[in-house]
Amino acid sequence: MGAGISDAGLVRLATLPLRTLRLDGGIRDQGLAHLEKLAGLRAFSLTHCVLVTDAGLDRLPRLPQLEDLDLRWASRITEEGIRRLKTALPGLTIVR
Repeated sequence: MGAGISDAGLVRLATLPLRTLRLDGGIRDQGLAHLEKLAGLRAFSLTHCVLVTDAGLDRLPRLPQLEDLDLRWASRITEEGIRRLKTALPGLTIVR
């Protein structure tokens, strides 16, 4: 399960010019708010992020270049949340 980054650690990540980011567990909806500054992010993995819900997904349309999203084992995300995200980012590929 990842390197153990927390929501607080995402504050620092948000200052980097990242194009790809993989977070494995430990992240909550509130932490995703810090990533809204990553306008160049193209690929994002939230595998095993069981604390992320549809409310967290609702923040991702603020990442306009996002092309690939991995949600495997993110068990609190619903089909409705995915539908809303796909409506906001129609070119997004989601792995579930």
